[in-house]
Amino acid sequence: MRLISLLIGLIIVAYLVSAQLYPDPTSGDLNTNIDQQDVTPPKVPVAPSELKEFETDMNTFVQDTASERNKKLEALENSSNK
Repeated sequence: MRLISLLIGLIIVAYLVSAQLYPDPTSGDLNTNIDQQDVTPPKVPVAPSELKEFETDMNTFVQDTASERNKKLEALENSSNK
């Protein structure tokens, strides 16, 4: 009985390790979602003095992408309602 439970535990651990090492590429990669958008993401700052500017750029980026998605959703809703 101990051997069976040890084997089951080993199989579960092996599955989890393989899932971490080789993730599923069809799970909606974040980079492909960003590449499909018209808005370019802001560059990450190198110097600490650029952090404030990055914060405003990032807020603008998030708001622009949200408005783009809302426009696309409204267009889809309007086309499906007709």
